[in-house]
Amino acid sequence: MKFFRVWVLAKPFVLKIININDPSRIYLSLIVLIICSTVALGWNGQNVTFLGIPQQLYGSVQEKALQLILQEFFSYWWIFTAIFYLVPHLLSPLGDNFLVSQSLWLRLTPCTPFELAFSKILRVIFCAIWVGFLGIIWALISSLFHDLDTLKLLLDVLGITSYIFLTGGIVVALDFGLMIGDSGRTSILIIALFSPIFLFLSSLATNRLINNKFVAFFPYSAPFTRLSPETMSHFLMAAVIGVILLGLHSLIKARYSVYK
Repeated sequence: MKFFRVWVLAKPFVLKIININDPSRIYLSLIVLIICSTVALGWNGQNVTFLGIPQQLYGSVQEKALQLILQEFFSYWWIFTAIFYLVPHLLSPLGDNFLVSQSLWLRLTPCTPFELAFSKILRVIFCAIWVGFLGIIWALISSLFHDLDTLKLLLDVLGITSYIFLTGGIVVALDFGLMIGDSGRTSILIIALFSPIFLFLSSLATNRLINNKFVAFFPYSAPFTRLSPETMSHFLMAAVIGVILLGLHSLIKARYSVYK
């Protein structure tokens, strides 16, 4: 494997991920999130306030109320990022391999299937790291502004990072030589986009049917998840499964020396 060829394949997508003039407006949405999480939030002595309006639904305990509303704000950003950022910049380019035109183009490159697979893995890893970095900025600013425990807010960041690993891993793992049209590719993207959330709903359904120790490690990653020490294990397992799917894809492609 020649890393230079891998980087040539991955570089355009990496630059698109960090593009400041990104049409998905992820940076603008992050600024809005930070403003809503800091100067727009307050405490009137009894309830948390947003733009001066008391929010009684979050309780009367200051630290807990602030954490709940901050988690809710981040969950909205999570959904926005998944739809308007991950789909056009990560999942859709990864899904291009299912198109006949993309497969024909890959036949003309000197890259091996393993190098092509590794370039896709780099896209997923870099996107997860970059979005996680943006989330850490939010967590640090919000926790310092409200004097909260940063680690609790970082659980949300771990959630969206594991979500990217799992969704990207699903799309990449499904690339085993299929050549389908736009409708089939769209179906695969939808499945990958909502699979981590479906897993969360499945964990709720199976919680009463099987051993609780197993459910504690059930992989899922979804916004608006009630944060607790057990939530970290779910997020970590989702990330691990995503990494395993990426690794399996690269191992399968390593069996071939030319693109077929």
